[in-house]
Amino acid sequence: MQPSPESESSPLSRPWTAFLVAATGTFMATLDSGIVNVALPTIADTFHVGLPTTQWVVSVYLLTIVSFLPLTGNLGDRYGRKYIFAIGFLVFSVGSILCGAAHSMGMLLFARFVQAMGSAIFMANGPAVIMEAFPGRSRGRAFGIIGTIVGVGSLIGPTLGGFVLGALSWRWLFYLGVPIGLAGIVMALIYLENYHLGKQKKFDLGGSVSFAVGITALILVLTQGQKWGVTTWPTIMTACAAVGSAFVFYRVERHTTSPIIDFNLFRVRPYALGTLASLCGFTATFCDFILLPFYLHDVMHLPPTAIGAFLAIFPLGMAIMSPISGYLSERAHEVLLPTSGLVVFIAGLVSLALLTTTSPAWRVVLGQSLLGLGYGTFIAPNNNSVLRSVPLSHAGMAGSIIALARNIGMVIGVALATAVYEAARGIALNTGAIQEEAFMAGLRAAFFSAAAVALIAATASALRKPIFRK
Repeated sequence: MQPSPESESSPLSRPWTAFLVAATGTFMATLDSGIVNVALPTIADTFHVGLPTTQWVVSVYLLTIVSFLPLTGNLGDRYGRKYIFAIGFLVFSVGSILCGAAHSMGMLLFARFVQAMGSAIFMANGPAVIMEAFPGRSRGRAFGIIGTIVGVGSLIGPTLGGFVLGALSWRWLFYLGVPIGLAGIVMALIYLENYHLGKQKKFDLGGSVSFAVGITALILVLTQGQKWGVTTWPTIMTACAAVGSAFVFYRVERHTTSPIIDFNLFRVRPYALGTLASLCGFTATFCDFILLPFYLHDVMHLPPTAIGAFLAIFPLGMAIMSPISGYLSERAHEVLLPTSGLVVFIAGLVSLALLTTTSPAWRVVLGQSLLGLGYGTFIAPNNNSVLRSVPLSHAGMAGSIIALARNIGMVIGVALATAVYEAARGIALNTGAIQEEAFMAGLRAAFFSAAAVALIAATASALRKPIFRK
């Protein structure tokens, strides 16, 4: 596969209006995650259930997204973005209405499943809309602005959620997305053109089912394996289901004429290594998201408002740096920006790993700033490099795999950070350390592990394409 993306001309006559549709979907999906997390305790009280049950409000959403990303990206390639995106907004809106109207936890979980189907369409086809709308290197600034939207959505989600929760019922957190979704339907039908290069081929039912089963089993092992016990039958059987489904999926995809994931894409070096860099980068990121709040609360003894302010530094840095790096990616070599961004990101992780119980607040600000600025420098140029390395006819599939890598990276990041933290903390307690010292030992080990994973990402990014040619 030897694409020549620089020779592409834009098939969409109104690139920035098409971008508006993709940006709206991205903003809705990002905002929804932050808003819902704030409401989990209130939802638990409403339905009289415990935290383990309430966490499925988040888990069902994540499982559904990762299960359907390749399928929805493939459908966009086959039938065009216009109607697929409009359907995505419609499904998300219906899911939001059902979430707000839910009268039981079971109904809420079903509604979150419906809502996540819409989000999967946004995540898989949003990058493809940008790919089709902006020719060649000019799409760098569009990806940069998308990075800003992700940062802003992450910033205002918890804040807006807290405000709405204080003034209204938690149900309004879901109803807020309905008018945006309805407006999105209209925008998709008006602003997107039904351009597509995919051929109408037989639907890949075997690949879709085996992928959904396999990825669901994998995420269950990563998220529930520690709770079940590594050597228990539920963990072993679920792991076997994941491995078996992966084998079936690979066999089906290699022999079907219309795969939902074309493994030939991974023969394209910039695509394969850029996707690996994204997977490892998001894995490292979630160590910060999971553990830093506990340091701020248990060691620095900060109130919730101050904790929120410190955590907001990361997405704020991303929001600032993403459009700049996106614009520069149109001119710089595709290795330099993402790799240098990851180097800065690693420096931030190491800085946080070296925190002590007496570290001043500016040390946390420094670490968070390095993380945000570094990751903001990485994400847009990396996406630009990955997507322009594949043919336009595979844009939806390629975008869905990037989104899949991002979501799986988040799950692995949570599992890795928790496992390393608990192991190091347990060792410290067994050697006589007090609780606070044991906590810091676990925190330090987790952040250094995240830095090692980020180093893998930086290495993959640096190797995607030679900087100097002989």
